[in-house]
Amino acid sequence: MAKGITLYSLQDKKLEYMGKKAIVRAVNEATQEVVIEREGQPIFVRPFVDVLEEIRKGKITILQELAKSPSMQGATNTQLLEINRREKYFYAMLAKKEPTKDLEKLIEDIQRETGDTKGYARSTLCKHFNKFKKDTYSAAPQVLNNKRNRDTQFPEDVEKLIWKFLYEYHLKEGGKSVAATQRLLANKYEELGYEGNPPCAKTMSRRARSLGPYEYDRLRYGETYAKNKFRQKLEKYDITIPLDRAELDMAHFNIGIVKFIDGKKYFRGTVSIALVFDVGTASLLGYSIQVGKNKETTSYVVASIHHAINKKPDPTYIQHGCIRLAVMDAGTPYRSATTKSFLQKMQGRFETTEVRKPSSKGFVENFVNRLRLEFFQGLDGYCGPFDPSRYTDANIKQDAKYTFEQFHQKFANYVRDYHNTPLKRLNGLTPNEAWQKGIETYPVMEPTDIAELRKYKGLETTVKYNINYGTTYDYQYFNSTELKAMYEEFCIATDKDYMELTLLVDLNDASSVSVVVPSIISPNPDEIVLIEVPNTNRAAVGKTFNEMSVIEGRCEVLDGATTFLEDDNLSGYRNKPKHGDLIDITNSQHPDLSENDIESEIDEMISSAGVDLKVEEQINEGSLDISNEQNSEYFNDAENQNLGVSIDD
Repeated sequence: MAKGITLYSLQDKKLEYMGKKAIVRAVNEATQEVVIEREGQPIFVRPFVDVLEEIRKGKITILQELAKSPSMQGATNTQLLEINRREKYFYAMLAKKEPTKDLEKLIEDIQRETGDTKGYARSTLCKHFNKFKKDTYSAAPQVLNNKRNRDTQFPEDVEKLIWKFLYEYHLKEGGKSVAATQRLLANKYEELGYEGNPPCAKTMSRRARSLGPYEYDRLRYGETYAKNKFRQKLEKYDITIPLDRAELDMAHFNIGIVKFIDGKKYFRGTVSIALVFDVGTASLLGYSIQVGKNKETTSYVVASIHHAINKKPDPTYIQHGCIRLAVMDAGTPYRSATTKSFLQKMQGRFETTEVRKPSSKGFVENFVNRLRLEFFQGLDGYCGPFDPSRYTDANIKQDAKYTFEQFHQKFANYVRDYHNTPLKRLNGLTPNEAWQKGIETYPVMEPTDIAELRKYKGLETTVKYNINYGTTYDYQYFNSTELKAMYEEFCIATDKDYMELTLLVDLNDASSVSVVVPSIISPNPDEIVLIEVPNTNRAAVGKTFNEMSVIEGRCEVLDGATTFLEDDNLSGYRNKPKHGDLIDITNSQHPDLSENDIESEIDEMISSAGVDLKVEEQINEGSLDISNEQNSEYFNDAENQNLGVSIDD
């Protein structure tokens, strides 16, 4: 039975009941019955035990309402920075069972992690935190409605002087004491002609300790001492609760990917994978693959979360649903406003791990190590872990063997094999078995509006709208009748003859971008409103921005590349796969595909997703006047076929 659900918890819940939307209108405690209204059908009554059984069997799925994401349109850069600064403290407090316990240490940790020189007094932080919770978990209202900002105690040049002396004399192995460092600073302070008293020893100690205990000891006593002092063991996770805690990470691998265009071989770059790992069931919830430079991009992080929450095209890939807690590092894409808004939209919590402490998200780190040993080490063209003495661009290009389609095929096979492998940590269960066992007690919750979440594309950029061609990104043009109407309304409301736009871009999908509606003309100015704008080039449907660059001749040909060798064992990632069933992402019955076969089968996959190219052509020529919601239906179905794949230039 679904023991995690009570009769009262079903009140007003939205459901997906046998493929149709439904809602629980009432619950009857006396008779233990549930009153359900199903879309297009009259209200009916079901016994509570039967509803639980149908939830367990997957006939009923509980849907989760999307939260409102506050709109930041119109805020200055200073205000946006202040909002982000405050929310770093607030979300760190939310991640604790007792938010006000050891608050001074939390403040020091956040200051050290972010380089925040302002900080917070305990009482002020508690006051702002309570207001943050009342304002639906947004710091925007308290910042936008309050111009006051606390000034630093010392001018910027004095602050720099303090840190210069700390690093030069105190924060190094065998360094001077704080008192001795302060005396040296006081002499320099007087020599430079500053008025007033110099910073005292307590002030300098407070600055040094703001780096955090680990970083302070590392600088004072060395890397080995700090690692031994702060060594942590992985928390044992015996319980099997799906989606209770997911760890996110981006891993880079030294293996090159190639592409063939008109008989020429192009080097696409090396592989990076954004991973979403479910701790309770040891499952890979979702991923996105990036081919290009080894850099972390918001677009791929958001794409990996999309892949994690959505049902997969492969019926054996059963892991999906809303994440209750996302644990991630302090990398730029993970702390970006887009990633944060996306998680907020799902009503999920998130926490950021400390710098230089990989054990804080040790489960996904262990999975990355497993990938290197079990999957990558056996692949042709893999150059091993990064080694500055051996790593060169020439070696990576020379050893590159696989096309992206071939690499993804092999990785999909590995993921399926892993999910069917018994693990010691799960007491002999496979991740799939652990997931099935977990959702019997803790049913999966899905967001009510997947289409709305798809508009959160990850990469944010600012552009201007042109009445003639719309707007552009990476040499691609985007326009629609809805966007033109928005431009006219904006010009009337502001007396301007131009409109700046905030675009959200998914580098994996060149068929459309999302546009943030300016708050001055938004139907809901207090929340983010997005519209989807299609690419005016219908050939972009099903293509990435990187693929469009290659097709249009903006990608450099690989000089001196070795001849491509066709792989004789594309059907599995090992010579003898554990499981013979093949995940064929191109729906092919033949494992060994030529380049032309791959291209044609991808075209067939797009066609089978319901994309009407004739309608796309009419949209491109402006002869079909339909709403953006109708336009997006043609793209959303194609996107559902995506297995979490992303390619970067």
